[in-house]
Amino acid sequence: MANVVRMPRMTDTMETGLIVKWHKDIGDEVKVDDLILEIETDKALMDLESYWKGYLLYKGAPEGERLEIDSILCIIGNKNENIDGLY
Repeated sequence: MANVVRMPRMTDTMETGLIVKWHKDIGDEVKVDDLILEIETDKALMDLESYWKGYLLYKGAPEGERLEIDSILCIIGNKNENIDGLY
């Protein structure tokens, strides 16, 4: 079953997060605690690590784009899993 990863609120005053660098590409295997991407908040540069294992199936935005809190960052699931309707 696919897991939808949403933009977390990493500071109390954070409204959006800037995607600084993706460390995984679509199709890459993801393990628990793997670094997925770097996010710039209103106060700091922070790493987002995975809580799930599987494969990166979807990216919600490219590097350099800002996303609001709770927007879909990515989807991690089984290889070739159908994720239609999740984003």
